[in-house]
Amino acid sequence: MDYAKRKSGFRIKTSFWKDYYLIPVILTICTIGIITAGSAIQTRTFNDNQSFGEEFIKQILSGFLLGTILAYSIYALGIEKILKFKRVLLVLSLITLLYLALPSIISLVLKVDIFTSASYFQSFPIRPVIRNQAVRWLSIGPLQFQPVELVKLTLLIYLANYFKDIQNTEFNWQYYKRPLYVFFISALFILIQPDLGSVVIITLMLATALFLLKISVKQSLIILSILALFSGFAIMITPYRRERVLGWLSNTKIQNIDADYLQIQRVQEGVARGGLWGVGYTKGTIKSSIPEVSSDAILAVLGEEFGFFMILILILLYAFIFYYCIQKSYLVDNYSKKIILIGIGSWIFYQAMWNIGGVVGLIPLKGLPLPFISEGGTSVAVSLLGVGLILACLKTEKTSSRKSFFKQS
Repeated sequence: MDYAKRKSGFRIKTSFWKDYYLIPVILTICTIGIITAGSAIQTRTFNDNQSFGEEFIKQILSGFLLGTILAYSIYALGIEKILKFKRVLLVLSLITLLYLALPSIISLVLKVDIFTSASYFQSFPIRPVIRNQAVRWLSIGPLQFQPVELVKLTLLIYLANYFKDIQNTEFNWQYYKRPLYVFFISALFILIQPDLGSVVIITLMLATALFLLKISVKQSLIILSILALFSGFAIMITPYRRERVLGWLSNTKIQNIDADYLQIQRVQEGVARGGLWGVGYTKGTIKSSIPEVSSDAILAVLGEEFGFFMILILILLYAFIFYYCIQKSYLVDNYSKKIILIGIGSWIFYQAMWNIGGVVGLIPLKGLPLPFISEGGTSVAVSLLGVGLILACLKTEKTSSRKSFFKQS
């Protein structure tokens, strides 16, 4: 009897890891992030006479601990229950984005600077926060978070459930105008912050899920063409975006973006200095010359101290997450789960590739965090929350006996 119970328990554990072998991959990336951020924060806190322990726990471990709790809570709750709150989550997201856009709207209407318009909210319990002329954060007491990171998931959850209800219909305006309205309203509020990068990531995330599950190549090309034209227009009418792209294309110093170009140049020099194997942990110098390097440009610290080999490993880990989500999406039966799996896998992969490509100079550098690694509690916590959604989608599915993505395709 005891032997039978042990054998049954072993089969359960084996089946669990057969479906959830994503977990060790996520833990590996998170460990790399904690180690790298520790080196970057150490230099910053030393220069600013801050407590390394307090700053490290507040900025890094808090994101991982909170994210882990949220991920497990989502997994335990189950995706079916999450989908029941899709409209509530979407409405809260839109209200949050609108509230965050108010300082920019007031600044435009009253013709005052953004800092003056933001000062009108200082007595409120929830206040917009300005960083680098952008209004992308909300402050609640001592806590600050970036709503757009959470909007990526709430928008995906809403659209996943909506597309499930119309999965057998043709792709036409009658059925697809509602999700397009929701998307454009969300994109408009995000652009006001301004944050073109997040709009591009959300578009690619949704386009990938729809392409793999429903729409044709022609329709996908139309969506991507519209995105390209829209992004190009947004870049050309915004001086700092235009100058940043021109600086990347010409690889020369442009007068209007001295600070930006100098930071990009230092980031790339740091990666080149690391070579194949790196200069050694905590021995890098790039973190001392770039402010806030532990956020958007943390890959420069990783590349300098651990070398290009570690960057390559990181790329492979992100690619595995993308493959895992696509593979599992073709093994589950529920249409909403398929979209959520592909959407989260696409979001993590595209955002990681944009960050890495920007640091090494392949594409213009944009202020998008590197998932699970960049400093910032919101980014880390929401990335882990996305993992919780992935595992929740697989919780009640017996995927191991079904055919694989490659066999199906």
